[in-house]
Amino acid sequence: MLSSPGSQTSGSPPTARGSFGLTLRIRGRARRLAAAMPLCLLVTLWPAALGTHSAQAKTKPRHGSHRVRHSAHRFRHRSQHSRHTTPRAPRHSCGSVGRHHVGRHHSGHTRHIRAQHTRAQRGARCERASSRVASKRSRVPTTIITSGPAPGSTSTSSTARFGFSSNEPSSTFRCSLDGAAYGACTSPATYSGLVNAVHTFRVFATANNANGPVASVTWTVAVPPPAKEEPKPPPSTSGAGLVKYRLGAGSYFDPYSGETAWIKAHIPRTLGYEPFADRYTSIVPTLSYHDGYTTWGPHSLNPTHRAEWVAWVKRDHEHGYAGTFLDDFEAEGSGQHELGSNAELQALIEAIRAAIPNDVIEINMQPQDLCSHLGQPWLKRVLSLVDQEDIELGPYSFLPWTQLISCIQALHSKGVHVDLVHATQGDAYSLATYLLINTGQDYIGAHMTPPEWTGYFDRDLGEATSGIQVSGSTYTRHFTRGVVSVNTSTKTGSVTG
Repeated sequence: MLSSPGSQTSGSPPTARGSFGLTLRIRGRARRLAAAMPLCLLVTLWPAALGTHSAQAKTKPRHGSHRVRHSAHRFRHRSQHSRHTTPRAPRHSCGSVGRHHVGRHHSGHTRHIRAQHTRAQRGARCERASSRVASKRSRVPTTIITSGPAPGSTSTSSTARFGFSSNEPSSTFRCSLDGAAYGACTSPATYSGLVNAVHTFRVFATANNANGPVASVTWTVAVPPPAKEEPKPPPSTSGAGLVKYRLGAGSYFDPYSGETAWIKAHIPRTLGYEPFADRYTSIVPTLSYHDGYTTWGPHSLNPTHRAEWVAWVKRDHEHGYAGTFLDDFEAEGSGQHELGSNAELQALIEAIRAAIPNDVIEINMQPQDLCSHLGQPWLKRVLSLVDQEDIELGPYSFLPWTQLISCIQALHSKGVHVDLVHATQGDAYSLATYLLINTGQDYIGAHMTPPEWTGYFDRDLGEATSGIQVSGSTYTRHFTRGVVSVNTSTKTGSVTG
């Protein structure tokens, strides 16, 4: 490397000064050539080496300098060519590492230029590109159906409930059943009243202004037909004029449990709490009292408790009880003492009837609630299995008197009889109402002790000779040994005979 004396410093690019004071930067191969030749020859050849077109570049060189000029020209051409033709690997190429060959000719010479990226460089670039693509894809929500009928399965239920979720927490969902228009939905989505057919449920999520792919399940509903129920015989009016008193033998009656003769003479049925009422089962037909609401609390009628209830009635049957009494048997949505859903209540009655096929089953369902549900399938099924309905408060219930009588007559047509409870001695309104609707298998009653008994309910008017006759607000019924009537406007009653 040549320079004027004292002009070069450490770390600075090499320079050469000509006779005119021109400072030239020397690079690459030209720098090595310049270091090997005399200063006078360097000044002569320098413009050609740098690609200038000055007059000095056109001066004929000295003898023996042709090789140097040719080498400098080749260097200049290669530098210009490599700037424009060196290939680059594709920016996002993630294939195998390779070489690129480009051929150029100059004065019979061919130069191969190779460009190669190392695996580490290309791998890092691919990883960054893949990360960007994955990040973009993660913004599209994906829906997964987490619960419900299995794909291709057959269900015997007319109700289906589907749970679903998305990989995007902010997702909202839209659902469709059997090709219907999509509508907003939340998990779980429940469909009831499904007919026997093949059904398809579809759902997709929306998040980040994008709709995700649709998830779907196709299954078959095949609900078996209900078991054929044998109709109950029409109610008989034999003994319609005989008053039947049902005694509620609670703990208050324990001191009189030894009054066997009185019980047999006046009480055709008792209701008691087992095991304390076990003593009455050998004296008079006795129903065992059970209340799941008091025992377990609201909405607690699960399969475990249902099995426990069945165990109760089996125990009672073995101890001689004539049947069982279910208190607080209220429909779903009634707002009072709801033990379970309507379907759970139905399942309970079916299980009890299977356990005691020939015993009495009596339920206590508020009249205003029962009468408003008479047309519902679950209650129809229940009434086909029970024998008795407890009409709490009797004619003083929350239903208007005429609606109560109509509801009782509807129960009679289904083979279900009633107990008009909380009647007191001397209450002609309650007794006359009872004799108006009595078929001979209905009861009236409340709490009573032998000392309190006055004989007011010791009545037998014989057989009914007419149905209920209406004249204005007065309802009348005739018997072979008497007549009863009720005035609904004054809420009074009359019993003669």
